[in-house]
Amino acid sequence: MQTNDSKITPSDIQTNMIWHFANGSYAVLGGQLKLLNFTRSNLQKGEGADALNQAIRISDEYFDKDFKPQIENFRGAIQEDLTFINAIAGLGYNSLFNQRANDVFYWYARSTVSTPLYYIAQNTSLQEQFGVEDITGSFSGFELQALAGGGEMLEGIALSFEVNYNMAAYDEINTEIQREGETLTAAIPNVDLSGFQMSLGITWIN
Repeated sequence: MQTNDSKITPSDIQTNMIWHFANGSYAVLGGQLKLLNFTRSNLQKGEGADALNQAIRISDEYFDKDFKPQIENFRGAIQEDLTFINAIAGLGYNSLFNQRANDVFYWYARSTVSTPLYYIAQNTSLQEQFGVEDITGSFSGFELQALAGGGEMLEGIALSFEVNYNMAAYDEINTEIQREGETLTAAIPNVDLSGFQMSLGITWIN
């Protein structure tokens, strides 16, 4: 219904406790402070937007109200900051914990799942239009991270290759506000994210 240009900037701080087992596998339990910054610009109405706008205007919910949400073109930018305090749990394996001293090849894999113990969202459009400073929630979704990699131990250095995949699904969080005698719902809608990265590494071993 609407297209836009977008940019996302992620950052996080994570701390984990790890329990090692005899076979090279381990369990992970930890916490994470994660920040996501979205910037959306050049918002344009897409196919079907005009029909949806008309349906909203004549709907039972909005027909007799002064405020009717509409999809419009917007040349400016909207910024949204999401802050998560996450609980993390997972399992992993690293062959370095369970191989002979003369083995030169190693591999590892890990998967973790996290859920927000506390989730706060700030959106410049909601702040400007409705005076909503932030919207909060808890246990409103999950994030899954899986990675696998391997490498070769040479004399004094280690070469590695890694593939990392992330996907997340967060439910809508909202709050009710009063505007000109009407009760409105301000919301950050469902957020679905996914992505992967590949990396090469060289480690000097002293």
